[in-house]
Amino acid sequence: MSTIADEIIEHIAARAAGATAPELERQLGIARSTASARTAELQKKGLLAVAGHRTAPGDRVRSTVYVIANTGGNTTRATPVKIKNHFVLVLDGSRSMAAYRDGAARFFNCQIETIQAAKDQESTVTLFYFGMEADRQGSVQEKMFNVPSTLVKPIQAHEYPAIGNTPLYDAVVEAAQRAKCDRDAEKSFVVLCITDGHENQSKRTATDLRAFIAGETATDRWTFAFLVPKGEREMFIANSGVDPGNVREWDDIKVADVETVTATAGFLRARRTGARSTKHYFSADLSAIDARLSELRDVTRDVDFWNVDKESDIQTFINLKSKGKFAPGRSFFEVMKKEKRVEEYKKLLLQDRRTQKVYADGPKLSVRALCGFPEKGSIAIQPGNHGNFVLLAQSMSTNRILPRGTRVAFCSSI
Repeated sequence: MSTIADEIIEHIAARAAGATAPELERQLGIARSTASARTAELQKKGLLAVAGHRTAPGDRVRSTVYVIANTGGNTTRATPVKIKNHFVLVLDGSRSMAAYRDGAARFFNCQIETIQAAKDQESTVTLFYFGMEADRQGSVQEKMFNVPSTLVKPIQAHEYPAIGNTPLYDAVVEAAQRAKCDRDAEKSFVVLCITDGHENQSKRTATDLRAFIAGETATDRWTFAFLVPKGEREMFIANSGVDPGNVREWDDIKVADVETVTATAGFLRARRTGARSTKHYFSADLSAIDARLSELRDVTRDVDFWNVDKESDIQTFINLKSKGKFAPGRSFFEVMKKEKRVEEYKKLLLQDRRTQKVYADGPKLSVRALCGFPEKGSIAIQPGNHGNFVLLAQSMSTNRILPRGTRVAFCSSI
């Protein structure tokens, strides 16, 4: 049986950039005082060395970064520790979902494909339906528990149940409680729920749901994310206590597909940086990307910014400002509202508010990847916690309408 010291060494060996005591505490599930004490002890024994300092996600102070010490020219090697996740999909099977069977089945299948695509991570899936039985309206049923994602098969539209009421609160709590039977301390848990109606059948109250979610998210190992009907978001946030960045409204399940695949891929990417949970499942969190800015391409000298003083189509506006140099693809608009579909071929730019520098894709790192978006397929962008950064999306249009008060960037090097 490995000791905490062994686990610390193995974990640091698996991270090329080393690890801090707070990161070890989060990743290994040990007390911060224990992590600090063990790293200090291992450093005295010559097994760990100090590589520098950085601010770990969620911390406000600089922490020491430890790496495996080089003894006699040989760096200690250990088997890398795989990133582990447990996805809990909670799907509305009430009668009103009958109109969305095709999309709901596709929604599930797209989630599984996205999870399976993260080959470097070990993920399992639990599936619950709620409200699907005519003779037991309000029922919640488990369809699979802790199944390796690689073994989960797609579902067909005719297999998707759609009859009954909407015991939303019961379904979320029961599914999460079942998932807690998975005792793997290395796993992060994501409860992802889609519903087209509001709660109307649970034994549990909003207070019960709010208390349960608060207790689990406090561990920094649980993320609760919800797709709710149009007009229900604010009320659901108030009732559940879920972070606003983890709740999204939907009225078109095809758009919900794109948005949620983007979100899930972003979470999986964040896991690679040491994150164990997120408050920005459906929104771009650009607040902690400084460390990798140097891997992007600085295009500041090639970019001109113009404020839109009156509504205009993009071609007329750019030609006026650039003296006739408009060309499709050289213009970028600041993301200030939800963009439902940004196609794969469209590029993104990132501007640092502090320095005013503008960055484009680098040789090995794209702006998409740095922001946590998948690089393949269309993505949906919801303005979120942009922190010190402005996100700009490429326009390939000649007639896009630019609203007054927005800002446009014209890049000559794209």
